[in-house]
Amino acid sequence: MTSIERTVADLVDEIGDLSLVGDVLADATRGERAVDLEHLSLLLTPFAASYGHPRGDGPALLEQLRRSAGIDDIAAARALVQRPAIGAALEGIVSQVVREQLRTIVAGLQP
Repeated sequence: MTSIERTVADLVDEIGDLSLVGDVLADATRGERAVDLEHLSLLLTPFAASYGHPRGDGPALLEQLRRSAGIDDIAAARALVQRPAIGAALEGIVSQVVREQLRTIVAGLQP
């Protein structure tokens, strides 16, 4: 039995189509078992140059793979904001921070 990380790295090496491998990674991250992204980036290191990244830049290849899978940090943040309770909480936090910054700016403008 191989790990999810090893399987994804093997698929990157053998298949070469990151969109297909990205689907596998996306499915794996939806499961209950966590994917060790740090370990995966190490396993991807030998293949980075084949995908247009600097030689040995496994983290860059992992980020490309995550983007193709729709599980990059921006996609994750968008998904979180879509959840009503989290979106409302974030809106409240941002509103408070903006109000505080505006008060500071206005106070600085007054003689």
